[in-house]
Amino acid sequence: MATRLAFLPALRRRFSRYGRRYRRFLIEVHHDVDFKGLAGRGLSMDQIFVGPDLVPQRSIWECLRDAPLALIGAPGGGKTTLLKHMTLVMAHNRRAGWLIGAPRHKTPILLFLRDHAAAIAADPHLPLAELVRTSARPSGAKEPPQWFDKQLDAGRCVVLLDGLDEVGRQPERRLVVAWVAHQLAVHPHCPFVLTGRGDPPLGGATVLRIEPFTPAQTASFVSGWYLAAERSAAGRDDEGVRLKAADGASNLLERLPETPEARGLAANPLLLTMLANVHRQRGTMPRGRAELYGETCRVLLGNRREAVGAGGDLTADQKETVLRVLALHLSEHRIHDLSRTEAADVIAPSLASVRPQMDANEFLEAIADGSGLILERENGLYCFAHHTMQEYLAGGGIRGRAAR
Repeated sequence: MATRLAFLPALRRRFSRYGRRYRRFLIEVHHDVDFKGLAGRGLSMDQIFVGPDLVPQRSIWECLRDAPLALIGAPGGGKTTLLKHMTLVMAHNRRAGWLIGAPRHKTPILLFLRDHAAAIAADPHLPLAELVRTSARPSGAKEPPQWFDKQLDAGRCVVLLDGLDEVGRQPERRLVVAWVAHQLAVHPHCPFVLTGRGDPPLGGATVLRIEPFTPAQTASFVSGWYLAAERSAAGRDDEGVRLKAADGASNLLERLPETPEARGLAANPLLLTMLANVHRQRGTMPRGRAELYGETCRVLLGNRREAVGAGGDLTADQKETVLRVLALHLSEHRIHDLSRTEAADVIAPSLASVRPQMDANEFLEAIADGSGLILERENGLYCFAHHTMQEYLAGGGIRGRAAR
């Protein structure tokens, strides 16, 4: 009897169909490209994704043989998007993926490290399987006993860890680096891919660098982005929508060569997304990086006066003034995020100067919900959705301080 009972967990894992439900969960979560307010919702990865060039010049699937991999590149260069694309290819587990070299029947695990830094810092010995099961919960599906543990132990997973350099506080970052190194040792048969801006703090990783977009890749991305954006806005796909998208993409591509700096911006996927969004929403073509960031802020925050909480309304310029203070505080303290209470304390004086009766917590919540410029993560920390926008606003904060 005891022997039979010992086999039950293994039988439950084998016949539970949990793996299929988990892959379906990943497809639902990562189906859309996450531009965090820059393009609206409903823009699918299939429509927009353009594979970046890597150095050394091999496909990411070929490079998995040399894992662990350290994928480095400029901010907004497409590192996170590439990991999401890999996750979707493996989650679909279709012949199309096998034809491009994707591994068969592998379970993808995608974790954004800055979202889990606090949990790792609280328990530096936290097992990878435990971290995955707490962050991935397919609706209506209960994980069989130790399903993730067994997948990892058997080498049936590809582990994708995003943003090693985005962990906010230095003590946490050291603990996360040590935790990642430990997971590499504990799960030697699973390929690991880590992303960051510069050379990884882990020895032994094969370094891959994401190259800027070529003109052909820029054109492909703009065409796909415009078509997806117009489909999403119209809620349909017909000849009129496709013609409007083609006209918008063509106009943007024709105007890109107007200045050398605009051509440089178009080589970065995130900055190209900002250019396309500003061009579509405002009909303008920013000529430089500062102008692009400024126009993007105005698009995200809105030029009309909008109610924020019970205290009244704010213009886009007033909202940007408050956000500059927050961005400057984060930059000066070399951190990426703050708790809601800490962030509210930082912005309270600036907010009071433009709208004395407005609650700082309500302001943060409204900006996070309405613009996507800042985010409230699962662990209750606020951060800017894009570090480049934080840097731009921090620069405005410095200029504002000098002018006083």
